[in-house]
Amino acid sequence: MKGITGLLFVVIVSILTVIGLFILYTHFNIEGVRRSIVERGIIAEINKMEFLKTNLHQALDYSFYQAKYEVAALGGYVKLAQPAYNNLPYWRVYTATYDPPYLKNLEDRTLALYNIYNKAIKTEISKPEATKVTIEKISNTDYALVIALTTEPMRLEKPNLVIEENGTVNETIRTKILEMFDIGKNNFVATDKIKESIVNAINSLNLPSTGEKTGCGYCPSAEEVFIHVSGSSFSQAEKLMKEAIDDYLNKLEEKLSTDGIQVSFLNREIKTKVDYSCQSSWGGCCEMECDDYGNCWCVEWSCTTTCDFDFYGAARALVNITDKTSLYAVYDKTTDLRNIMLKFYVVAGNKELI
Repeated sequence: MKGITGLLFVVIVSILTVIGLFILYTHFNIEGVRRSIVERGIIAEINKMEFLKTNLHQALDYSFYQAKYEVAALGGYVKLAQPAYNNLPYWRVYTATYDPPYLKNLEDRTLALYNIYNKAIKTEISKPEATKVTIEKISNTDYALVIALTTEPMRLEKPNLVIEENGTVNETIRTKILEMFDIGKNNFVATDKIKESIVNAINSLNLPSTGEKTGCGYCPSAEEVFIHVSGSSFSQAEKLMKEAIDDYLNKLEEKLSTDGIQVSFLNREIKTKVDYSCQSSWGGCCEMECDDYGNCWCVEWSCTTTCDFDFYGAARALVNITDKTSLYAVYDKTTDLRNIMLKFYVVAGNKELI
C-alpha cells in the first residue's frame, strides 16, 4: 500500500511539474509574442517618422530649386522692383546702382515654398512650420547649406508611445546660384565692367582728339575739321565706335563666363556720339586781286577752325547669367526641366546717351 501511495505521489508531482513547465513556457511564449508585436508597432511608427523626414528633405530640395529659379528670373527679387525695363530690374543706370537683397529674397521664397510643400504632406505626425530658412555657401565648393529652422519638434503620439524628432531640416545642395549673384554684383554693381569695355573700345580706335583746318573765305565746320584729320565723317566714326563696343562686349562675355556659368549681354542697344568744341579765327589773306597798275588788295580772307573732339558711347543690355551645369524640374506655367538664369538690365557708358 505504501508503495502504491509513493508511486502515486511521484506521478502527481511529475504531472504538476510538467503542467507548471508548460504554463511557464506558454507564459514566456505569449510574452515574447506580445513584446514582438509591440516592438514591430514601435518600428512601424519610427519608419513613419523616417519616411516623413525623407519627404521633408525632398521638399526642401524642391523649394530651393523653385525659389532660385523664380528669384533669379526676377533679377534677385521676389516681386518686380523699380526702376525696371521690359519687366526686369536695373542693377545699374550709369552711376546709380541697385543692389537687391537677393540672398534674403532667396531665403524668404524658399521658406514660403517649403511650408507649402510641408503642409501638403498628409500624415498623422504633427509637423511644425519652418520659421526661417538660411542659405550659406560652403567655402571653395559648389555647395550651399540650406536649413529650414523650426522651434517645435515633429511629434507622433500613440497610446503608450510618444516619438519626437527635431523639426529642423538641413540639406547640402549643389548649386551655382550664389556664384551667379556674386558675378553680377562684382562686375555690374561694385564695378562697371560694361563702361570699362565701352571706354576701351573707343580708345582702341585711336580717333583724333584735336584738329584744325583752314578755309579760304569761310570757316570750316567741326565735321570738316574731323574729316581733315581722321579721314572719316562723324557718322562713320560713330558706326566704328558701335562696332568696336559690340566686339568688346563679346570679349567681356567670354572673360566673365566660367566653367558651368555663361554670361551673355542680350537685347543690346548701343549709342555713340562724337562731340566737339571749336574756335574759329580769321587770319591772312588767301586770295588777292591786283589792277593793271600793280595795286593789290585782299579779296578772300582765310579762317582757321580748331576743334577738340570727345567720343562717347553707352549701352543698355540684358545681362543673362546662366547655370549651364544642370537642368531643374521647376514650375513656370508648366513643369519642365529648365536652366537657372539670373536676369537684369544694365545701362552704362561714359555719357548718358540712352
